Amino acid sequence: HYLLYCFDCLRNVLLTQEGNVFNMRAALPEDSAKLHATEEGVRALQAVLDRSRTLCKTQHAECPLDPESAVDKLCERYSSKQRPLDQRQTRLLCRLVQWRDRLARNLDESWNFIAPDACLWRISLSMP
Repeated sequence: HYLLYCFDCLRNVLLTQEGNVFNMRAALPEDSAKLHATEEGVRALQAVLDRSRTLCKTQHAECPLDPESAVDKLCERYSSKQRPLDQRQTRLLCRLVQWRDRLARNLDESWNFIAPDACLWRISLSMP
């Protein structure tokens, strides 16, 4: 319901637009009976709706994970010259990144919700 309210507010502001001036008092849907739509406002609303339609027609395509590049980025971010990862730790980090990606995709969650980067890094460092 809240998004519909937001839509009504934005639509009212767009419809009453005059030049580059937005009538923010028109945002209140309670006052929508008193609105006077301008030609410019109708064109602005139509342009917004057209862009929204175009955006809705686009399809998002998931890119497969490249674990090596993800590990490289983590190494750049967290590695120190005093304590870089050895080969075993790097392989572990790579597997952890793959595990996190697989679980995140299955649960439809973000990587950082599953395990933040710093957590994967600390696990890799603590490997005996």
